Amino acid sequence: MIERKVTLRYVRGLIEAAKAKNCVDEVLNALKSADGIIKENKAVTEIFYNPTISRDRKKKLLRELFPEKIPDLLERFICYIIHKKRERILELIYKEYVVASDKLRGIIRAKVISASGLTTEQIESMKAELEKRLKKKIEVEHELDRTVLGGVKIFIGTNVIDGSVTGRLDRLQKHLLAEMGQLKTAA
Repeated sequence: MIERKVTLRYVRGLIEAAKAKNCVDEVLNALKSADGIIKENKAVTEIFYNPTISRDRKKKLLRELFPEKIPDLLERFICYIIHKKRERILELIYKEYVVASDKLRGIIRAKVISASGLTTEQIESMKAELEKRLKKKIEVEHELDRTVLGGVKIFIGTNVIDGSVTGRLDRLQKHLLAEMGQLKTAA
C-alpha cells in the first residue's frame, strides 16, 4: 500500500514532466520496454533490487540495457529513483504510468471476459455502446475464460457489468433466497 502511494507520487511527477516536454507517448513506449526487460530477466531484477550493489553500477546497467536511446527524461527519472533507493517501485511505475497517461487522454480501459471468442464486430459494438454511455474513449481488451458459462463480464476500473449466465444465476439465487426469507417472516 505504501509502495503504491509512493509510486503514484513519482508517476504524477513523471507524467507532468513528460506532458511539459510533449513526450508522454515516447516515455510510455520506453517504460513498456523497460517493464518487459525487468519482468523477463531475473538477473536484472536481482541487480536492481540488491542493496549491496552500488547505485552507480545500477545506473550503468540501465544505460547498457537500452541499446536504443530512451528519452532523456525517463533515464534521469529512473536514475533519480535509483538515487533515492526506490528501485522496488520500478515494476509498478509502468502500470501506474499507463493509467495516468490514459486519464490524460480521456481513455478508459475495459476488460471483456467471455467463454468463447468474440468477433471484431461484437467487440466494436460493445466499445461503441460503452463510449456512448460513458462519454469517454474506451480501449477494450478481450480475454477468454471457460468458467464463464455464457454472455460476458465487463470490467471498467472497479466497476463490473456482469452479463454472464453465471452472474444471472447468482442474482436469481439471491433474489429467490430473499423471497424465501420474506415468506418465512410473513408466516
